[in-house]
Amino acid sequence: MSNTPDRFQQLRESFQSFGQAFGEVEGARLIPSFSSITEEEYTPDPEKREEDKLLTTDDRWAREAEPDFSDSITRDFRGAERCFNLTSFIDGSLRTVRALDGMEDSFVFPVVIGEIGAASIKRDSQNRPVKQHLETKVVLLIPLSQLSDTLGIQLTNQLNGTLLEGEIHDPLDSEDVSQTGSPGDEKDYTDLRSRAGRRAKYLMAAVEKKVLESCVEELTSATELVVLDGTLIGMLKEAQMSDDKIRQVIGISKSFSMKPLILLQEYFERDDYISQLLNLKEGQRTNALELHLGSHWVVTWYQRIRPRQRVESPLDGIVKVETHFADYPVCRSQSDYRDFETDWSKVWDEIANTVYAERLPIPFHEQRWHALLYPIYCCERLLKSSFLSLEVLRGLCSRINV
Repeated sequence: MSNTPDRFQQLRESFQSFGQAFGEVEGARLIPSFSSITEEEYTPDPEKREEDKLLTTDDRWAREAEPDFSDSITRDFRGAERCFNLTSFIDGSLRTVRALDGMEDSFVFPVVIGEIGAASIKRDSQNRPVKQHLETKVVLLIPLSQLSDTLGIQLTNQLNGTLLEGEIHDPLDSEDVSQTGSPGDEKDYTDLRSRAGRRAKYLMAAVEKKVLESCVEELTSATELVVLDGTLIGMLKEAQMSDDKIRQVIGISKSFSMKPLILLQEYFERDDYISQLLNLKEGQRTNALELHLGSHWVVTWYQRIRPRQRVESPLDGIVKVETHFADYPVCRSQSDYRDFETDWSKVWDEIANTVYAERLPIPFHEQRWHALLYPIYCCERLLKSSFLSLEVLRGLCSRINV
């Protein structure tokens, strides 16, 4: 959805129709929020928080993922050939804004506007990053299941044919159990605001999946890879990506959980994996491990792309890489052992070195510059520029008769 004058006009009309639905139902109305329109706050390191949530399961285990599994745990990858080509870089983004409050009889609830989107960057013939795909949309998050059927029908009827048709979502929707969290007070105002953010995250994953599938379909060689900013295990588990759609995708996380390394420590009965990670030198990676969460799996490792002496924290400059290659001989159970016919250490080194080559140029003005690949930075900029400003959202809400 592009930011065109026609789109703004259509959004204004959509918001007006949304307000009219409340005006048609006795006891229902929209009221201005007590504060100005503000962006909802999120906890630090949302990627790590989401990964920790995914890894909170009893059905998780790990195995070594390469034949040359070194006792020193780390290995230098910079001498490996770069046999792979990173052709597309994908990032998803969301923003939730509390704009209005709704009321039906004595039930007061937040009306949250969500802007969600995903974009991909590729390179042109001169190796410059250019836009490949861009998908954005505006959604409304209100607790439909707690409203009367009359109001629900009015919302559907009024929004038919508008940009918001089919884009009102219930934060209490049980479709995404892992994101909506444990049951609570379904009419608690604060809880509904929190659930709205989590629901928007789930909706963003669906848009990200659409862009990812488009990029995979455009690949022309087995050596071409698509890069996803974030964790693959989340895309496999939550967006239900099929194996054939993710076979040439790698996930790169700027912030990450320590739980996979803790699992590997337990498996090898060692206690130095965390300290070895902190001591990684530029151009080194950890051993690759095969991580299982229920029926889903990835091969993952951590690698340093910036020198330790030029970053503030021991974990700065380290990224986590995940793969899900179709021809990798994955273990099917915790008791399953196998011989590696392919030198997978060589494959992981080649990918690590290809990722390492993408660390330049460096966007120093970004907070997480130390773990940010330049094409991903370009993706983030593309998405941010496509989102509506708070001032525009304030203007759209002012068109609603409250």
